[in-house]
Amino acid sequence: MTAQMKSQAEQVTDGFAQLLPSEHDRLVRLCAHLTNDLCAAEDLAQETLLIAWRKRDQLFDLTGVSYWLTAIARNVCRGWVRAQYTQAEPIVDELPDLAADIEIELERDEIALLLDRALALLTPDARSLLIQHYINEQPGAELAARLGVSENALNVRLHRGKLSLRRALATHFPVEAAAYGLLDADDGFWQETRMWCNYCGQHHMLGQWDREHSTMRLSCPGCGLLMESTGPLTQQFKTFKPCYTNVLAFTHDRFRQNDGTVTCFYCNKPLRVQYGKPPHLPGYDATLYTFCPDCGKGAGTESWESLTLSLPEVGEFWRDHPRMRALPRREIDADGSPAVVTGYASLTDVARIEVVTTKDTLRVLRVS
Repeated sequence: MTAQMKSQAEQVTDGFAQLLPSEHDRLVRLCAHLTNDLCAAEDLAQETLLIAWRKRDQLFDLTGVSYWLTAIARNVCRGWVRAQYTQAEPIVDELPDLAADIEIELERDEIALLLDRALALLTPDARSLLIQHYINEQPGAELAARLGVSENALNVRLHRGKLSLRRALATHFPVEAAAYGLLDADDGFWQETRMWCNYCGQHHMLGQWDREHSTMRLSCPGCGLLMESTGPLTQQFKTFKPCYTNVLAFTHDRFRQNDGTVTCFYCNKPLRVQYGKPPHLPGYDATLYTFCPDCGKGAGTESWESLTLSLPEVGEFWRDHPRMRALPRREIDADGSPAVVTGYASLTDVARIEVVTTKDTLRVLRVS
């Protein structure tokens, strides 16, 4: 190892040591969320930090330390959950990748933990059969031969095993299973999601699918916040948070990329984003909107809060602080231009984030 490389490694180690204490509280929250056991979360977070310190030589870039620690914490929590249900065989590592998106990756691990807990409630024979066929992907003919039964008899056993797993999910974990799309939810009916309202932070959001019209709705039963998203994105997801996260990414790309100009959905005419009461939506309060005089139609509305939440920096803050509230909106003069200050504050610690945005171009001037 050259002197320069050694010096760089020492710098990373020193920086890592300074970052670890600041990650502690976030890891405790993450472990509590993954295991649903607040008492165990502290120990699991400490174990995560200990493993990370032992493996610190594997870290070459401090910018990714949060994601690295999150991955270690998820593995630690998997082991803890399996230890609580010793009859359940490990299934997490064999689950197929759902997507590269960080929200879907986190949900993948949470689904796996839930399935581990549900499988533990089945008989050993049923659990082993499901794991061998669906997780280990052992062919039916091969499995039937090893068990000394016909393929038809094996299919009957697999069907019964799936029914037993479904009953275990519906009986013991109905809310979690429905939230993850493991149990069918009636289309058009409101159901509780795992997301805290990002406006008041006091209640879990309610979600509703309208597949016929490609629409997803989210509502807070406390403050009355209502969000509606319509389009092909809503057909690609079974659960609410990944869908909402991708809708926010679309919002960011549409409203932020062209200095406050968007394209009409109907005639492709460039339109300026305006703030006020939309002429095509009587009864609406003041909001960000676009309206095409040629078509006489609107091309989407957004609140300042959702536009702020669509920023990658704020999205990362939301992942670290899932229970937060919107800060009061303020109008200021920034660099000689009218601007709006929006932001969010965590309800579990003192963390907060604020964004200064120009009113005319929606350009972000500052994130702090």
